[in-house]
Amino acid sequence: MVGHSSDEKAVTIDAVTGATVTVMVVNETVMRAARDVAVSLGLVEDKVGAAQKPATVREDYYEPANWSELTGNGAIRRLHLTKGDIDQAFKGTEAEGIDEASPEEVDETFIDLYATHLNPPTIGRALLGDAHYADLKEELKPGEHAVAVMASGEYSFKGSGYVRGGIFDRVQLRQFGNVISFRDMDFQRLDDVYAEGMPDFSEMAVFIVREHTAFDPGSPWTLELLVRRQTGPISGMFTSFELPYQMPEQYIERPQPTAEELAAAEEANRPMWVTIWYQQSFQIGVILAALLLLTVILFMQETHPAPQLPEEAAPLLPDLHRGVHRLVCLGAAVGGQRADLRARPGAGLPLGAVPYRSGDLHPLGLHRRQHSALGPWGLLRLAVPLRCVAGADQ
Repeated sequence: MVGHSSDEKAVTIDAVTGATVTVMVVNETVMRAARDVAVSLGLVEDKVGAAQKPATVREDYYEPANWSELTGNGAIRRLHLTKGDIDQAFKGTEAEGIDEASPEEVDETFIDLYATHLNPPTIGRALLGDAHYADLKEELKPGEHAVAVMASGEYSFKGSGYVRGGIFDRVQLRQFGNVISFRDMDFQRLDDVYAEGMPDFSEMAVFIVREHTAFDPGSPWTLELLVRRQTGPISGMFTSFELPYQMPEQYIERPQPTAEELAAAEEANRPMWVTIWYQQSFQIGVILAALLLLTVILFMQETHPAPQLPEEAAPLLPDLHRGVHRLVCLGAAVGGQRADLRARPGAGLPLGAVPYRSGDLHPLGLHRRQHSALGPWGLLRLAVPLRCVAGADQ
């Protein structure tokens, strides 16, 4: 059965109703592996960082840098798309063939876009200059972040259809699976850029990420560029292109997790079979104690064997069948109740040799003058009284 969580894009699978623990573990292993593959391929966002405390930008770290150095260490990221890339993205859709580039235009630039995070002093002061950066920092409230987007080419990331009070429908951010859209109040014009060696751009903008979005500067985020093609008078189709961004580590400071947070993270990442063992720790302890006790009992039997028949009893019953021997001799039927009981030759209990086959039984009697041949049932009638009246002389 497939179900949807509170996040409409997240799909969970309830594998088998009433499944056993083994099936649950197999299902959890398959889903964990599928999620790891999806994260590695970029199909889903890795939400591990969402449960951690957000990193903070180091306000005390600054080193002069030019455009080449900032693009080289990943502080500024680039997304370059040609007209052929756009045509390829719409193949197989209703928008295929609409506004396609001619063969000689396939390699022409559709948009050459750059994005960066302006809060770190090294990046912000290099791009905006000291005065403009100081003004921006004064405008930002605690928990807010500024992202600069610069581009050249025939496609505008702001869009010609943008009107005051609306939403920018061509550019947005995504982090932990959450989409961050921008309105006109989140937009600032970016006119002067001071970074040495930077190229010329046809449009530049600063977008403010508000505090309520719970943006984490230390976790990866993605700038999504949406490209639309008109398929009808009032209908169209969008496709998105992603520009991944990760803040260089020297510009941020990560909080140290507490012991409780480490334990919670370890439990969250623990395989299901280990979690089940922890949940059943009492039952497992009882089973282990029982197995240990059983091992001790078996060991004691090996080191302390059962008492053997006294030597003086052997001559009295030399040819006795082993089954009858256990019924009437010390250590078998009566040994545990009368340790002093012995077979007496004059007590009227002369047992002869008993063969293994009942048809070859020799005469067997309970008195010297009374003899009778005993078959299997007779032996049974003899055995029962011997076990029941263990305290008797006979």
